[in-house]
Amino acid sequence: MQIDSPTAQDWLCPDLSAHWRLRQNRVANCWILQGRETPRQIRFDPMEGYALARFSGGWTVAQIQAQCEAEFGTDVPPDLVVTVLTKLVQLGILAPEGETGPEPAAPQSLGLKPGVRWVHQADGHWILGDAEGLRHLQVSPGDKVIIEQIGHLPLAAIAHQHHCTPHHLRSLLNLLAQAQMLTGVETPPPPRRKFTPIQLLYFKKSLLNPDRWLERHVGKLGWLWRQSTGLLLCGFLALTAVMANAHRPDLLFFGQGLLHAYGWTLLLPFGLLAMAVVSLHELAHAFTLKHFGGAVSDMGLLFMCLIPAAYTNSSDAYRLRQGQQVLVIGAGVLCQVVIGAIAFWLWFGTAASAGLHTLAYLLMVAALFTVALNLNPMARFDGYYLLSAATGIRNLKPRSFLFYAALLRRQPSPEQGRDGQRPARGHRAILATYAPLSFLYLLLVFGKLFLWLANVILTHIPYVALVLFVLWCLYYFSPHDNLP
Repeated sequence: MQIDSPTAQDWLCPDLSAHWRLRQNRVANCWILQGRETPRQIRFDPMEGYALARFSGGWTVAQIQAQCEAEFGTDVPPDLVVTVLTKLVQLGILAPEGETGPEPAAPQSLGLKPGVRWVHQADGHWILGDAEGLRHLQVSPGDKVIIEQIGHLPLAAIAHQHHCTPHHLRSLLNLLAQAQMLTGVETPPPPRRKFTPIQLLYFKKSLLNPDRWLERHVGKLGWLWRQSTGLLLCGFLALTAVMANAHRPDLLFFGQGLLHAYGWTLLLPFGLLAMAVVSLHELAHAFTLKHFGGAVSDMGLLFMCLIPAAYTNSSDAYRLRQGQQVLVIGAGVLCQVVIGAIAFWLWFGTAASAGLHTLAYLLMVAALFTVALNLNPMARFDGYYLLSAATGIRNLKPRSFLFYAALLRRQPSPEQGRDGQRPARGHRAILATYAPLSFLYLLLVFGKLFLWLANVILTHIPYVALVLFVLWCLYYFSPHDNLP
């Protein structure tokens, strides 16, 4: 395309909507042209973006130029639209003859960011992590080879060499862009999603990045991970278990007395003690991960059915050896058990009339209750991640359900992967067992929860619930406020 041609004003500007989406970023005062099937994004100033929004295949250069001048006045350059067309050609968005290509070649700057690291997993997969330990991706060996060539070869050549479809290659690029592991692209914003009541079952609120604080103090606690400390701890817990079993009737009798005397008023101190135990549990995760050289990028609050608890982002444990991963995950549970043991000895060594006696008992029950809850492998608590780390099967739950989905569709197992590798027999047995057990657990727990909630609503607030449901439907099914 010779855009300095005397007849350029009469040309129809192309329609970019098939492969590109234009949106306005009011905060940054710019427009962003984003690939629909690639992670590539290009910024344009407000005038250029206003002109691009009219690239629909129905306007000429002169007509769009006139609309821009009407909108912005005398500040508009006389060749604004021609300049935009030139920029699109230079960026490879438009072919020289003025047609939009199906997918631009990878720019020279496209590639993995410096500092990302590959870590091999026991099940054959690879973990790609960024330098700060903030984000991690699990990929198959075949996809690892493809990712390593991004930025070194054109995308078409990569697809041809590895016999992968353009859709699969675009999916990998989008995955890397969302994880902020690519250079040469702007990170696409997370998709806007409307609120659903299911979100109240589980959501997180990040509060701080504790990595520097942990770095300063982890050296003071080095003795905790010594072999001698582990042996002493095992002896202490064994003695505690023997004594607690010997005094089991006394423990049960004291608990029944507390319930009879205080009833539901015990929930508040019990809840506060449980939150304190869980907070120490999360610190145990964080310090253990830091001891082994990992990064702890995030700590905050999570809410399960609106009940608050603490959480630690310990995903950087994926870089560690399998045994170290087990120790990082198990450190939280071990911390809770130790707290429960110390609370037992406080209860055992104080008079029944003392306030510390009652407080120690509640602390012991809170620690043991949270341990039992945390070790449930059917929910995504420590028990699930311990099972995943011990077996070497990352993303155990989704992989287990995908295993059955492929089986029901009579398709090749996704566990075989693009490189033809098959999982170990033990892995297949675990995947085949986990999905049905998880399904039954979800059915029982959430089925009972749904029936109880439905009974409460229909019994006490049926009309209010109906009005709220109708309002939510109007909100949820109304069109999004899409930008051009």
